[in-house]
Amino acid sequence: QNHKGHDYDSNPSHRADYGNRNVTSSYIPNQGYHRNQNNRAKGSNHSNIRYSRKQGQINPPCKLFISNLDYGVTANDLDKLFSKFGTVAKAVVHYEKNGESNCSSIVAIDNKANALKALKTYNKERFHGKPLRIELLFSPDELKDSCVPLAFGSGKLFISNLHHSVREEDLMPIFAEFGEVKSINIHYDRKCNSLDTGLISFERKSHAVKAMELTDGQALKNLPMKVEVAIIEDELRLADKAKKAAEEKLKAEKEALAKQAEIDAEWRKLFD
Repeated sequence: QNHKGHDYDSNPSHRADYGNRNVTSSYIPNQGYHRNQNNRAKGSNHSNIRYSRKQGQINPPCKLFISNLDYGVTANDLDKLFSKFGTVAKAVVHYEKNGESNCSSIVAIDNKANALKALKTYNKERFHGKPLRIELLFSPDELKDSCVPLAFGSGKLFISNLHHSVREEDLMPIFAEFGEVKSINIHYDRKCNSLDTGLISFERKSHAVKAMELTDGQALKNLPMKVEVAIIEDELRLADKAKKAAEEKLKAEKEALAKQAEIDAEWRKLFD
């Protein structure tokens, strides 16, 4: 269904609230996301985080980085919006240390195909009055396996698996050596607890990709950082064109080889 031109806050169901959720979540290979009760005080409002678990899930879900959100958007709103395209394994709204919304979020959808459908449908579309900016997160291996040129990338790196005590000043010396860093933000929930993730924006896209390649898995405070680059829709479109061109070239080469084999066979018949 084509949703272009719609404002998605017109549906009051998008503003539904699931209530207080005292949960945390971690991804375990071959098992998916697990929900666990935490020890925070009763009554804490965790509507900035939504988790679900798909039984039998083998691969980790595909993550979308969403920015330019309205200050009032919650994880529940995003869960409802993106669940039209598949199972939403995780939806997290990011906050600043002072408790104000960072106006960005992560939405993890069960597979890449569904995540791409969501991106192509909702990118630049208005949600609660503001146009969404949606980017797909790629790990170093995923980027190498794709047709996205390494010079591309939005200049943004999403960092996860950070120690809860990591702050911006801990990340700056690690990433500044790869190029000019525009900004670094650690993400918090609305109770000002670290989400153990952050976003680093580089002035040049190629610097962001190089930093990802060399820092993914690097230990910081005894935890290996997971580093992913954000890819925008236009870059994905160019990657699709490059992939199709490569497939057409390979097809043409196979056809040429088959034709040459036929000609060689005809010549052999003449001399037999």
